[in-house]
Amino acid sequence: MDLRNAGAGAVPLTGWTLSDGAANPNTYTFPGFSLASGAAVTVWVGAGTDTATDLFWGRGSAVWNNDGDVALLRDAGGGEVERCAYAGGGEEAGVGQGSGSRGGGDGALGGP
Repeated sequence: MDLRNAGAGAVPLTGWTLSDGAANPNTYTFPGFSLASGAAVTVWVGAGTDTATDLFWGRGSAVWNNDGDVALLRDAGGGEVERCAYAGGGEEAGVGQGSGSRGGGDGALGGP
């Protein structure tokens, strides 16, 4: 999952979560991390060493369903920031259609 900060300032992501749309969601919690203006980070499902551009969930199995799913980005207080849905076959559907107050309209963070 790629996240991009389209805002003018850094976005502190510490304690934010990324989850799927399951009834009992798989949830990744961001470590102490800030995304600079114009920067991007990829959250990988598997294991690895976190860097400024790559964060690793450390799971041993897939999170996102091949036949469609939803990715939810929430701030540390649990408020929805962004939602990205896709249909089967990798087709995007409803990118940036979340009710979050900081959604960038294209799946990007809007920044503070």
